[in-house]
Amino acid sequence: MPAVRRLPRLLPVSLALIGLSLVPRSIGINLFATVDEPYWLTAGSDFYYALGQREFASTVYDYHPAVTTMWIVAAAMLLYFPQYRGFGQGYFDVYKDSLEQFLLAHERSPLGLLTTARLLQALLITGLLIVLFFLLRRLLDERLALAATLMVALDPFYLGHSRLINHEGIMTLFVLVAILSLMAYVFDDGRFLLLLTSGAAAGLAQLTKSSSIVIVPLAILLLLAGPASSPARDRSRRLARRLRDLGIWLASLVGTYAILWPGMWTEPARMLQEVFGNALSYGLGGTRLSAAVPGATLSFHPSLVDVGLYLQSMAWRTTPVVWVGAILAVLALIGMDPRRRLVLLVLAFTGALFIAMFGIAQGRNSAHYVLTSYAALDIIAAVGYCELVSRWAARLWPAKARLVPALVVSGVVALQAASALPFFPYYYTYFNPLMEASEAGRQNPNFGYGEGLDLAAAYLDAKPGASEATAVAFYGRGPFSYFFRGETEPLKTVYAEAENVPQLQQVLRRSQYLVIYYALQHGRNAPANVMLALEDLTPETTIWLNGIEYVRVYALHELPSDFYDRLWP
Repeated sequence: MPAVRRLPRLLPVSLALIGLSLVPRSIGINLFATVDEPYWLTAGSDFYYALGQREFASTVYDYHPAVTTMWIVAAAMLLYFPQYRGFGQGYFDVYKDSLEQFLLAHERSPLGLLTTARLLQALLITGLLIVLFFLLRRLLDERLALAATLMVALDPFYLGHSRLINHEGIMTLFVLVAILSLMAYVFDDGRFLLLLTSGAAAGLAQLTKSSSIVIVPLAILLLLAGPASSPARDRSRRLARRLRDLGIWLASLVGTYAILWPGMWTEPARMLQEVFGNALSYGLGGTRLSAAVPGATLSFHPSLVDVGLYLQSMAWRTTPVVWVGAILAVLALIGMDPRRRLVLLVLAFTGALFIAMFGIAQGRNSAHYVLTSYAALDIIAAVGYCELVSRWAARLWPAKARLVPALVVSGVVALQAASALPFFPYYYTYFNPLMEASEAGRQNPNFGYGEGLDLAAAYLDAKPGASEATAVAFYGRGPFSYFFRGETEPLKTVYAEAENVPQLQQVLRRSQYLVIYYALQHGRNAPANVMLALEDLTPETTIWLNGIEYVRVYALHELPSDFYDRLWP
C-alpha cells in the first residue's frame, strides 16, 4: 500500500527522467557515424544471420564479447530488414564494406540500420537509467537519486558515447546496477530480487565487455564483509548465509551469461577461450592470441604511467560542474550519514578499479574504456552538491531549507546539460574549457572518431554530378560513405608502402576527390607519402570544428600533374 500511495508522485518524476534521458539521445542520431560502428553493424548482422541459420557457434566476436551489442544490432535488423537472413549470402568480413554494398543492392542503407540500432540502444539505456534512479532512491533518497541520475544522463562525454553503437555506454549502467542493487541487498538484509538483479546485471556487463570482470572481487567483498560487524554468536550463521548469497549471485551471473549468448549453448569452451584468452593476452602482452608470436611466453611489466594519463584524460572530458561537485563530496564526507558515505566510497572504488585496470594493462588505451569512472564521478558530484547545499540552507535560510537546495541542484543539472549543447551532434568530443585555458597551446585531445566527415560528404553531395563521382577518403567506410551519394574508395595506410603505390595511383586517377581527415592524419603522418605529396597544395575546401581543422577536400583534377609522382616513398 505505501508503494501504491507513492505512485502518483513517482510517475511524473519517472516520465521526466525518461524524457530527459531519451530525447538528447535521439535528436540528430542519424546525422553522423563513427569509425568503429561499421565493424559492429557487420558483426551484429552476422550474429543475426547466425541465429537465422541456427549456427550458434558463429556468434563469438573476439574478447569483448559484445553480445548485448550484437543483440541490439540483430533486433535492429529484424525491424529494418528482417529478410536479411534468408538470402543465403553467408557472413561478411567485418573489416570490409561488403555489408554496406549488400544493403544498398537490396534498397536498404547502412545509415538506416545504424539509426534503428542507435534508437533501440537509447531505449535500453533510458530504461537502465530509470533502474539506476530507483536503486539510488533506495540507497540515498529521492532528491539525491534524481540529481545523480540526471548528472549521469546529461554528462556530455557519457551522453556522446551512449548515442553510439559501442559497448561502454550500456556496460557502464549494467555495472552500476550490479553494484548498487547488491549494496541495497546487503543493507536491506535479504531482498532476494535485488540479489538476483545484481547477478544478472553483472552477467549482462560481462556479455557486453569482459573488462567488467573487475567488479566481481568487489561484489564478493560486499557480500562477505557483512558478518564482520555482527555479534560473535551470530557471525558464523551470517557468514554461512553470505556464502549462500554469493553462490546465488554467481549462479545468476553465470546463468545470464550462458542463457543470453547462443554460442554458449553449443561450444562454451571455445567461447570462453576466445573471450578470456584474448582478453588476457591483450592485457598482458598488448595483442590478441591470433597475433601473438608462436611459442612466445607472455611477460607482464605493469606500469602506472597510463593511470596518470587516464586521470588527465578525465580532467579534459569532465565538466567544471562535476569538478566542483566532487570537491564538495569530499568535504561532505565529514558528518555524512554512514550509509551514504559507504555508497560514495564504493562508487569511487568502482571507478578507480577501471582506471587502474586499463592504466596498467598493455593493450590499447582509449578514454571511453573507463566510461564507468565518469558515471561514478557524476553520482559522487551530485551527492556533494545535495549534501553541502542542504546543510548550508538549513543554517542560513531555515525557512527555505528545501527550496534553496532544489534550485541550486536544478541549476547544476542545467549547467551539466548546457555543457553538451555546443558539441551537438558529436557530444563525445566535449572538452573542459578550464583545461584548455590552463594548458594554453595544447590541442583538445577529443577528436578523430570520424566526426566531420559527414560534413565533407554533405559538401560534395551539393556539387553537380555527385552521385556519379568517386571520392577517396581516409576513414571513408561509415563516417563518409554513409552520407556521400557517390562511390567511396578507402584511403588505406598500406598505400604508404612502395609496392602499393601503383594501386593508389590507379585509384586516384579514376576518382574525382581526395578527402583527408587532417585532424588525425596530420598527427599520425599516415599515409606518409600522401601527406608529403599534399604538403604544399591548397585544398578546395576545409572543415573546422571547435577550433580544429578536421577535413581537407581536394579536387583531384586541379592537382599538379607531378602529384602522382610524389606518391613514391
